[in-house]
Amino acid sequence: MTQASWLDMEQKQHEWMQAVTEALSDLLAARVAQATLLEAMLVSHPDPVMLRKAWDELSSQRIAYVAQKKALADDPRPMDAQTLEQFRAWEEKLNRYFPRDPAAGGAQT
Repeated sequence: MTQASWLDMEQKQHEWMQAVTEALSDLLAARVAQATLLEAMLVSHPDPVMLRKAWDELSSQRIAYVAQKKALADDPRPMDAQTLEQFRAWEEKLNRYFPRDPAAGGAQT
């Protein structure tokens, strides 16, 4: 391999890493903006009881699916643990804004 082709490969690798870094930065920025919008919608929701019911139904199925995949995996994916962590974080936000009514007997997620 000549020095010129080595430098070319080095430059292409640098450009690729830069593109990946920029793409990840864009994804993170979008995630932060979307989370902020979702939290604003959560806080201003006109029917907290229905919101809680819908959250419980949707999230419990998805949490169970991801948890089962994680438990059965020979080589667990970091994404599964991160997904469960995100569900936990949103559950905490829901509890902060709309605490569960102990008299209603709702199960924790």
